[in-house]
Amino acid sequence: MDFDFIDEQAVRNSSIKGNKLIVESRQYFCLVLPAVSILDQKLADVICRFGRAGGVVIALSVIPSCAREITQNNRLRRKIKELRAHGRLTFVSAAGPAFVQAVKQFATIEVKPASRLLLVHHGHTPELDIYFVTNMARTAFKGQFTFVENGIIREWNPENGLSRTVKPNSIKGNTRIFAWIPALSARFYTIEQKC
Repeated sequence: MDFDFIDEQAVRNSSIKGNKLIVESRQYFCLVLPAVSILDQKLADVICRFGRAGGVVIALSVIPSCAREITQNNRLRRKIKELRAHGRLTFVSAAGPAFVQAVKQFATIEVKPASRLLLVHHGHTPELDIYFVTNMARTAFKGQFTFVENGIIREWNPENGLSRTVKPNSIKGNTRIFAWIPALSARFYTIEQKC
């Protein structure tokens, strides 16, 4: 699972584009609140706008219920209740299997067949999603990757410097490609967002 730690100030200063929270040059479609019970009004507004735009908020251990400005408690509770009613805020009581299940649906890549020896690192720029895939196995990986992003996919082989456009199949709004990665080797995949 790909994740970053971001602080309150970064969320306050973020923007929302589609269902993504934009923090500097990074894009997020899921925000986990780790045991956050108190929110200031600006932070609550951003989180609620993100949820209403289709982003997903997961509250871990506690659901925010108090505003830093005491006069805003009822307003905050209404916003949180609205997010929960529309399925945009999920509560998970503790980190563990339930948490993993809650965030698993937000994975940006699905690998079949699954392999613990296939390592995936995901990065973003405003125009590209970048996946670095390493096959640590002593045998070649032959399977498929399903990405949540849609766009032009390119594969780059860092061993020989060759790059090629990959023809994807579109499956229920996602993009699926067939991949072959030799043993103890790596590939970069970039997805240029369609405008």
